[in-house]
Amino acid sequence: MHGVQGEGHVAFMMRESDTDAWRTHLNSHGVPIESEVSWPDGGHSIYVRDPGGNSVEFTTPALWRLPETRNT
Repeated sequence: MHGVQGEGHVAFMMRESDTDAWRTHLNSHGVPIESEVSWPDGGHSIYVRDPGGNSVEFTTPALWRLPETRNT
């Protein structure tokens, strides 16, 4: 189960092009990155913990074989 430990897990989609920006944002706010995974079939995930110990995943659409989307 993708390395989930603790109370629970939630995933938020991020654009592939925003991966570095999310990493920088999390680091600049003192949020430790627990792990990062480049999935063999495509996609990239960044894992952090919320204050309650839940696993929070930021992942690219390719993980679910979805196309990149644009905000309008």
